[in-house]
Parts: sequence; C-alpha cells; structure tokens
Amino acid sequence: MNSKQVKRKINLVSLKQKYDAVVSIDKKEKNLTYICTYLDVKKITVYGWIKKKEEIVESMRKTQMPNVLKSEVQNMKKKTALLEWFKEARSSKCAIDKF
Repeated sequence: MNSKQVKRKINLVSLKQKYDAVVSIDKKEKNLTYICTYLDVKKITVYGWIKKKEEIVESMRKTQMPNVLKSEVQNMKKKTALLEWFKEARSSKCAIDKF
C-alpha cells in the first residue's frame, strides 16, 4: 500500500481553558459548537471534559489553592503585627493620631 499516513493534529488545551469551557457550558453561557470552534477541538473531546468535570474542577482548585493560602497568610501576619503595635502603643500611653 502506498497510501500516505496523515498524522493526527493534536491541540494542547490548558487546564484553565478546559475549566473555563466546562463552567461556561454548565452555566449555559456558551454552547458546545462555539467552544469546539474557539479551542479547535472535536466535540468528543469536549464531551470527555464534561464527563470529567469534577476532576477538572478539583485540579483547578488545587492549583489555585497555594496562591490563595499564601496571600491569606501574608494578610494574617500584617494584621497580627498591626494589632501588636497597637497593644504596645496603648500600654505605653502613646498618642495615636490619624495621618
């Protein structure tokens, strides 16, 4: 056989894009055809994402969690430091004025 083999085109879609696609379909903001055209994937691929929706959402949550926790910890440190400063200022009877 002298037929040419055509390689399948593979589009890499990020986790964020999959998450956005699944959520927008779930909320009925965008339809399946639009997402397939926009991301240049087949419908069966998007159906697979919908089937694995919980896994995609959980993976997205795990990747975003460290950033959220980091900022919360920084905010707590700032609040704790400010509270300690106020306690010290109050105990030394220092006048605290607004700027």
